[in-house]
Amino acid sequence: MRISPALLWLKAHVTGSVSARVKLSVRSPGNGLRFSTALVALHNRETRLTRQWRGGELSLTQLVDRSRRLTDLRQTLINVTSPTACARSHENLLIHVRDPHPRPATRGLAGSLESLLSKDRYRERVLSVLADAVWSGRLNALHTLRAEVLAAARISTGSEPPLTLTEAVASVFDALQARAPVGACLGVEWGVLRHLRTEMLTNREGPDGRVATNCLPHPDVVRDMERSASLPARLAPLAADAPPKPPRAMSMNLRWRPGESAS
Repeated sequence: MRISPALLWLKAHVTGSVSARVKLSVRSPGNGLRFSTALVALHNRETRLTRQWRGGELSLTQLVDRSRRLTDLRQTLINVTSPTACARSHENLLIHVRDPHPRPATRGLAGSLESLLSKDRYRERVLSVLADAVWSGRLNALHTLRAEVLAAARISTGSEPPLTLTEAVASVFDALQARAPVGACLGVEWGVLRHLRTEMLTNREGPDGRVATNCLPHPDVVRDMERSASLPARLAPLAADAPPKPPRAMSMNLRWRPGESAS
């Protein structure tokens, strides 16, 4: 349901809703004042979140949920739809929240944020948002999906033991397919992902080399191919075209002679 501008204005200026300020700015892309107001509101809310975490007012789950919502609002405000970019922004916010000079904690949360910011946890968050975008149908353009897969793969290339870019790309595709919802193999997203995996992993110049991604089938073509492959294999063959029939012979009066009337 679309909220009216008047109600959004009330929520933004009476209740101080950051979400309302962001929506007002998105609906008025040329209004610099609304953009800067929403950006300042986001910054203030992130500062408040940092203060609450360092003061021991939030649990780790609350921190993750609130920081994710703030990240989504920031990406919406600056019009960034890339899942990996969103995950990177969320990571930067968590790094900012972490106190560089930790004081004695009153609760047993001293090491919890450190573990949350490990490279493995970061990779899991990237793969999670990427899989959500793929299987929800929001990310099925081949060029865009290829760039997102490469960005996610480069996070894994520095892992232990180190992976080549090809191995990292293969692991990203494995993770995306493992996160597929039930019945996803019947949808167009599965076909797009499978074709892109084949193209990237069989490219002689490597996954990030020059590619013929634009030559891959359009998602609608992939869908038709999937439907055709699901038909029974043993269909009755079509009958061959019959040879043309010879022209029908005309009957003539055998007693007729040239110059005589046909009647």
